[in-house]
Amino acid sequence: MNKDELQKIIDQLESGNSKDEAYFGIFQYGGGPDESFVKANKQGLELFAADILKASRDADEIVGDKEKNIIPLEYEEEWLDGDTFVQYVEPTLEKRKKAKQEHYNETWEDQAIKFGCFAGFIIIAVALIVGFITMATWIF
Repeated sequence: MNKDELQKIIDQLESGNSKDEAYFGIFQYGGGPDESFVKANKQGLELFAADILKASRDADEIVGDKEKNIIPLEYEEEWLDGDTFVQYVEPTLEKRKKAKQEHYNETWEDQAIKFGCFAGFIIIAVALIVGFITMATWIF
């Protein structure tokens, strides 16, 4: 998208949402950042999206600038809440690196464990069948 298209969307999002009614927060419910969630209403989501779109709009200019290489976000707004605040965006030209998945070669220990589990299930099944037959002969 070009800058004008992004700016139109940003203007629509900002004009269509009241900051007085907006709510957006990033919270952590456990011990680490992998246990986080976003709690927001529609207005808060759209205003936060507008901030991210502003970063997208300005990213090309910021990437080339050595001194000003971040795009600050409005993290001190009253409609923002939470344990974690996103303070800025740092644009980059890097592409995501795909992790190589190595093929796993099954070892003899893996095969032995499979065989042992299968044999254990067979033994338990045979014991149950014999037990039920024995109980049935006692009753009848």
